[in-house]
Amino acid sequence: MNRTQACWSIVGALVLGVGGASLAHAEKRTDPVPPPGVGTWSYLCFSGSSASEVMEKANRAGAQGWEMVSAAPGNHGSIWCFRQPHWARPLPAE
Repeated sequence: MNRTQACWSIVGALVLGVGGASLAHAEKRTDPVPPPGVGTWSYLCFSGSSASEVMEKANRAGAQGWEMVSAAPGNHGSIWCFRQPHWARPLPAE
């Protein structure tokens, strides 16, 4: 085997090794993936008149997987809205 062939063999082995590692990593993925064709959202909105009240409610919502999408002034403080993919909602306790 000449030097050029040896270099191409090494490059090929590296490409296959990296590609194989990427596939192995992708197969072990544990992130929640939405079922095909499901794209509805559930929404949660609340008002808060103080920063501590809003932080308490927002932290509680975030711990349950809600993500903030908007905030706006309201009649009794600010209105804060969160969303969560409908498929990610926990099932109600029976």
